[in-house]
Amino acid sequence: KQHHAIKQFIDSGHHGMDFGYYDYQGEYILAHPLNAVFSGTIVGILIDRPPLGHAVMVETPYETLPAEYRDALDILPGYSLYILYAHLNEEPTFQIGDPISWQQKVGTVGKSQTAEAHLHLETRIGLSGFTFDSMAYYDTATTEDERAMYMRWRTSGDFHPFDPMILFTNLYHN
Repeated sequence: KQHHAIKQFIDSGHHGMDFGYYDYQGEYILAHPLNAVFSGTIVGILIDRPPLGHAVMVETPYETLPAEYRDALDILPGYSLYILYAHLNEEPTFQIGDPISWQQKVGTVGKSQTAEAHLHLETRIGLSGFTFDSMAYYDTATTEDERAMYMRWRTSGDFHPFDPMILFTNLYHN
């Protein structure tokens, strides 16, 4: 079985999914709570860094993912599911290494580093055990380390992106 996380990517396009700034009843969703899709560990914290704003990243390792997700996403032992929740309304209160439970609040919908309130949800598969103290790009105020970490996340092939909607389809909830 060949794992898909060995391919390099170009830093172009929009990796992830944006959930719009109005809810199903037409209400503006600024400050609506966001809950964790899976339990795991906080491995990334961004405090108002371009282009993602305030953000939290959660790692869910192979061992703790339900088997149907491991199989459907071709996640192998030693790899993890990484979920990035970006453009949060306020600075994250978590620390790297904090555990997070399924459906625990990770923050609220915001518009940090963006024009309108929305959730940018980005999903990737990568080797287990990485942390992202900060990552940023597209601004002269970013550090070399932040840019390197951003490029590792986006283009190295160490973290393979996939459509986040796969996590919410009926295919995996039957």
